[in-house]
Amino acid sequence: MDKIFIHALKAEAIIGIYDWERQVRQAVLIDIELAADIRKAALTDSIDDTLNYKRVAKRILAFVEASQFHLVETLAEHVAMLVLEEFGLAWVRITLSKPGAVRSSRDVGVALERDRARRKQDNTVHDVRVHFESLTPREQEVMGFVTSGLMNKQIAAKLGVSEITVKVHRGNVMRKMSARSLADLVRMADVLGIRRAQL
Repeated sequence: MDKIFIHALKAEAIIGIYDWERQVRQAVLIDIELAADIRKAALTDSIDDTLNYKRVAKRILAFVEASQFHLVETLAEHVAMLVLEEFGLAWVRITLSKPGAVRSSRDVGVALERDRARRKQDNTVHDVRVHFESLTPREQEVMGFVTSGLMNKQIAAKLGVSEITVKVHRGNVMRKMSARSLADLVRMADVLGIRRAQL
């Protein structure tokens, strides 16, 4: 994998947890590594065939200088997401430090790597969790039984309700979870790590 890097990009931002830090701008240093296929640019010698790192740097500077986060972790995460989304990159490594944050040290900070595939997976888990949390407790219970392979009649007997009631709950679960099939619902239960009901 080819990489383009920008080292020691310096910006000033409102960053920190203490009251005085919310009143003054402090320096942050950012190192960025970006996955980029540079083969075409190497052959054509054209800026149009590569990632324009000046545009990336300007965008990051504008974002950081307008930000007001409490933690360097949060700022670094947002910078990584910005780069992945706005520049369509597959991978990024961000090192973000706050010089002078700890007495007797040069700087303190975080280093993180993010990639588009993992972000998509994280978004999927988040979306499934949001859908699951929209279910009533009874619907969550029915989902557990359904994904364990129980039939409506068996679920009704376990819950002490009618089979029609189970069908209504099951339909609500399928609709709220946006599941197109039982297989979809089982995959969602696996994504959530839901412990399926015992048979």
